[in-house]
Amino acid sequence: MASCGDRIVFTDTDLAYPIDQVAKILAALDAGADVAIANRVSPQSTYHMSPAFFSYLYTRHALSRMFNLVVRIVLMLQVSDCQAGLKGFTRKAADLIFPRLTVEGFTFDVELLYVAKRWNLRIEEVPVDFHYFSEPSTVDFVRDSILAMRDLASVRLNAFSDRYR
Repeated sequence: MASCGDRIVFTDTDLAYPIDQVAKILAALDAGADVAIANRVSPQSTYHMSPAFFSYLYTRHALSRMFNLVVRIVLMLQVSDCQAGLKGFTRKAADLIFPRLTVEGFTFDVELLYVAKRWNLRIEEVPVDFHYFSEPSTVDFVRDSILAMRDLASVRLNAFSDRYR
């Protein structure tokens, strides 16, 4: 909310998305999207990774696909890659979405996409190049999966109580 531009973009701190991928997000916003998100699972997306991390990334990808399916069922949010770490917003969309957020953990981006959907904002998924050459993340699959399910329940309860209006 401290940003002052007409378009706001954030990315993961490990810089897994090369800086030129930000231009793709900005182009989607310029073309009329209210929210533009990276889609790592698009057939047009590419992964670049060290073979040493293949089994870790495969496990993480499989769990991500399962979580995305749960998100589709629980929140009826039809986004292919809800937790990609590269997202952009028009100022209007950011001003509408971010003050309504309640989730502080990894699942905050699912909530922000849900709020965008709830307000009928146009969400555009953008194929990207994704680089993974660093050590595996600090994600604890069991603990963070439990926390993510708790957060999805919180978003659902917020929706029932009309918190996002």
